[in-house]
Amino acid sequence: MSPPPITTWRLENEKRVLARAGTGERPVVVMPGLVYGRSGGLSQMYFVEPGRAAGAVPSIGDGSNHWALVHVDDIAELYVLALNAPTGSVYIGAGGQNLLLADIVQALSQAAGCPGKTEPLTLEEAVRRMGPIAEAFALDQQLSGDRARRELGWAPTHLDALTDIAQGT
Repeated sequence: MSPPPITTWRLENEKRVLARAGTGERPVVVMPGLVYGRSGGLSQMYFVEPGRAAGAVPSIGDGSNHWALVHVDDIAELYVLALNAPTGSVYIGAGGQNLLLADIVQALSQAAGCPGKTEPLTLEEAVRRMGPIAEAFALDQQLSGDRARRELGWAPTHLDALTDIAQGT
């Protein structure tokens, strides 16, 4: 599947960053999953806040797609570890939790104060409400941060995303 238009710039940007290795610099790329935690991030902005206002959290499609999640504290730790990574390394910053959107939306409804209340949207409806980022939210992404674990010793500590999201932590 091709990346949605809102993210197509990333591939060229990452290539340009990695090309800097030829100039003697030490580029490293970290590609984070969907960052959550500390009552912030895109899920807060596009799901919790609208859900709180409307009394139901929006859900895109049938909820069978996966989100590769990473807690903000865990991805921050990966960025620190990446400072000492070999030149030209590329790491996926996903905490190993590739959860179904249907389950995530239930947790988001808890955080929004409307437990169990969701509003199913087609992708077209979601794009009208959220803009082009909705296409990224609709992707099925199952990613692994295993390389970062193996090479950098990265050890995510937030391993229950649904509870963290529901509690807003």
